[in-house]
Amino acid sequence: MTSPPPAPAFDLPDAAAREHALDPARSFIVQAPAGSGKTELLVRRHVRLLDTVQRPEEVLAITFTRKAAAEMKKRVLARLALRGGAADLAPRLRIMTIDSLCASLTRQLPVLARFGAQPGIAEYDEARTLYAEAATRTLALLETGGEPGRCVARLLTHLDNDAGAVGRLLSVMLARRDQWLRRAGDPPTRAELEAAFVADRERLLARARALHPEASPERAEAWLTKAGDWRRKPRPAPPELVGNEPLREALHALLPGRFPPACCAFFSRSAFGSSKDTTSPSESPSWISAKKKSETPTFTLRFSNSSPC
Repeated sequence: MTSPPPAPAFDLPDAAAREHALDPARSFIVQAPAGSGKTELLVRRHVRLLDTVQRPEEVLAITFTRKAAAEMKKRVLARLALRGGAADLAPRLRIMTIDSLCASLTRQLPVLARFGAQPGIAEYDEARTLYAEAATRTLALLETGGEPGRCVARLLTHLDNDAGAVGRLLSVMLARRDQWLRRAGDPPTRAELEAAFVADRERLLARARALHPEASPERAEAWLTKAGDWRRKPRPAPPELVGNEPLREALHALLPGRFPPACCAFFSRSAFGSSKDTTSPSESPSWISAKKKSETPTFTLRFSNSSPC
C-alpha cells in the first residue's frame, strides 16, 4: 500500500500565489484586504531574504507606524527563533518606519542632509503647531511685496480678507501636502481634468454594468435613495435586485454628487462674493471626489520591473 501524499502547508485558494510571492529573485506588489495575511506573507518573505544575504542589515522592511514595525519584527524573530540565533540578529534587523529610515539616513550623511543638528520626528500635535507657524509666515509675505506678496493678497481677496480662514486652510494643506506637492507650480490643464473625469465615469459605469446590463445614473436614481439604500416607496426597487450588495454599491457610485460630471466647470469668487464661470486651469475644480479602492478577497500579484526587494 502506498502512503498518501503529504498535506499542503495551508489550504487556501490562493496558496500558490502566496508561495510565488516568496521568490527572492522577483519583485511583487501584493494587494489584499485587511486580515487576509499580508503581514504574515511579508514576514515569510523577509525571513527568506535573510537566507540570501551575508549581513541582516542588507534587508530593509519599512512601514508607516511604529506599532506595525514592532509587530513585524516580533513575528520575524519568532520565526528565526525556531532555527536558533534570533537573539543575535534582533538588534541588526532593519524593520522600521519611513520616518525612522529618513532619520537614519540624515545621521549617516550629516553634511549632505544640511541640518544644523540631528532632526527629530514631530508628533501630530507638534506638527500642527509647525503648520500654523508656516501659515503665519506665509501671510507675513504680504508686507514684503513682490510676487509672493501679490499671491498672498490675491488669496486674501478670494476669501474676503479672512486671515484666520487663510491660515487654517494653509495648515490643512500642509498636513496633506503628499496629495498636491508633486503638482505644485504645474496645475493640471482643463483637458487633463476632463480626461480624468471621463476615465472615472467609464470605470464606474463598466463596474455597474458588469453587475447589471441596464445600470446607469438614471437607474441609480430610480432604484436608490439619496443615502444609497434601496427604494421602498413610492416606487420600490425591483425585488429581485434588493439584497444584491455589490450592485447597490456600484449604483451608489453613480448617484448625483458622487458620479463625475461629463465635463468640468471652474468657479472663482470675487471680493464681492459673486460667482462666475472661468476656464482658468489654476482654479480649483468644483467637483472633487475621493473613492476607496475596491478590495479583493484573495491576493493579487503584480510583477515589478524593479530590482528584487
